[in-house]
Amino acid sequence: TGLSALYRSPDGGQKWESIDVPMDRARALHELGDTIYLLGENPSSGGNEPQIARSTDQGQSWTLLEGFTSAANGAMANTIRRGTLKGDAMVAVTTDVPAGILASLDDGVSWTSWLEADPEPSAGLEFWPPGESGRLVFASPKTGILIGTSAEEDWWSPRTPPTGEPRRLVMADDGTLLVATRGGAVWQSVDGGETWNTMGKGPPCAIFDLVPGPGFAEHPLVLLGTQLGVWWSDGGDFAPAPWLERLENGGVFLTCGEEDGYCPTYTNNNEGAGGGLDLGPGSLVRFSTEGDSVRLLASGGGEWEAI
Repeated sequence: TGLSALYRSPDGGQKWESIDVPMDRARALHELGDTIYLLGENPSSGGNEPQIARSTDQGQSWTLLEGFTSAANGAMANTIRRGTLKGDAMVAVTTDVPAGILASLDDGVSWTSWLEADPEPSAGLEFWPPGESGRLVFASPKTGILIGTSAEEDWWSPRTPPTGEPRRLVMADDGTLLVATRGGAVWQSVDGGETWNTMGKGPPCAIFDLVPGPGFAEHPLVLLGTQLGVWWSDGGDFAPAPWLERLENGGVFLTCGEEDGYCPTYTNNNEGAGGGLDLGPGSLVRFSTEGDSVRLLASGGGEWEAI
């Protein structure tokens, strides 16, 4: 949260406890099995010191991967992933000069450049397919979509790329790649980024996040965190989430839906207006799965609340 705080929840998001982190600014978090990777930097007199820290005990202790700091050479980074590609690969995207993808095949000890790109925040980076990965799929606003396997081979563009500048690239649990582009459209690819088809049209505004639901192959539910609140789609064009209502002040309000018989069982803020959760634009909404049940959770910057 913000630039310097990390929280963990042992009970599916009901309660949160803070975790000490070994850096001043935390920018990205990646979880793989029992290992957590945290990407960020420490401001210094000479600029920034990019850092990656690893934890194998749920964030109770951290080990800094010092090789990344020297390889990044002061360039901030905003994306980190780990997967199986040319061996056990860890990759990070740097956003300043030198910008591009840095990769490590020895658990973060040494790093090499796999791709040079324009200095800008990346829209996302994914190993595809899940499990035994055969490629990396990278997205950024200026570069667009690129597909590659390592530094030794050329990176290539999709045969039928999405239209518009990529803003957010994610992968669903069945391997479907999703990208939100400038202008509000969401595109999907089932062949590792080679071809893209429009999933649906979203709101014509800034998109902050793109969240696919669990069991995506059977239930292709997608949520968009946007400047106009949370929008959703189950396979067609996006619409304002039916449980959310816009407020004049630019927030989003979770209302009691009398028409469909749905009503939240809690009250938080906006007393006298039906009860609900007051969310700011782009507020984070996520899924929590417990057995066969799926819950939708939302946070307006504080504790998570079940929708």
